[in-house]
Amino acid sequence: MESFVGQLALDALDLVFPRFCLRCGVEGTAWCEGCAASFAPFPPVARCPFCETTGSWRTCADCRDETYLDGLTAIAPYGNAIVREALTTWKYHGDPEMGRVVDLWIRQVVGSRDAFVFPSGATVTHLPLHASRRRHRGFDQAEEVARSLASTLDVASRALLVRTHATSSQAKRASAERMVGDLDDLFRATGEVPRKVILCDDVCTSGATMDAAAKAFKEAGAEIVWGFSVARGSHP
Repeated sequence: MESFVGQLALDALDLVFPRFCLRCGVEGTAWCEGCAASFAPFPPVARCPFCETTGSWRTCADCRDETYLDGLTAIAPYGNAIVREALTTWKYHGDPEMGRVVDLWIRQVVGSRDAFVFPSGATVTHLPLHASRRRHRGFDQAEEVARSLASTLDVASRALLVRTHATSSQAKRASAERMVGDLDDLFRATGEVPRKVILCDDVCTSGATMDAAAKAFKEAGAEIVWGFSVARGSHP
C-alpha cells in the first residue's frame, strides 16, 4: 500500500514538474529509451583505491601494509556529470527512477566488461547507513547497489555489517579531511563472515569508509575484501 501511495505521489509530481532525460533532455522520463540503448558509463582508469597509482584495481604494494581493502572496482568517475546527477538525485531525494537507471548501468557495464576483477566465490554485501539515516531516507542506496551487483554476478547478497554510529556525509567533506584510519571502528561485522567479501557503496572518495569496513571484516576472519562502487573520485 505504501509503495502504491508513493508512486501516486511521484506521478502527481511528474504532472506538475515534468521529467527530462538526464542525457538528452527529452521530456517525459528521467532516462529515455534512446539513451538507455546508446549510453553506458565509461569506467575510470584502474588504479589503487588509496594513492591513485594506475595500472590495477588492486591496492598497490606501497599501500597494502597500511590498509585492509584489497582492491576496488568502479563503473564510472564521479566527475561524470550524468552519473553524479543520477546518484545525488537518487540518494538525497529518494527518486526510484534514478535507482532504476543506476541498476541498468551496473548490469550494462559489469555484465559486458571481462576486464573487471572480482574475487571468485565471494559474497556481496554493502556499507550500511546508520539506522537513523536509513529511517530518514527510507532506503539504503548501498544495499540497492549490492543487490544489483549480486544479481549481475549471480552470487549471494547478505547484510554483514552494522554501522555503530552516525557520521557526517563523506561526500560533503574536503578530501584533506578524509584520511584512511580516521573511521576505524565505525563498523562491526555480524553473523558468520564469509572468507571472501565484495563490499558495495554508491560512491568511493578517499577510500577511508571502505577501508574501515574492510578492517572490521578482516578482524572477523575474512581473507579478501574487495570494494565496488558505482562512482569513484570527488566532485571536479
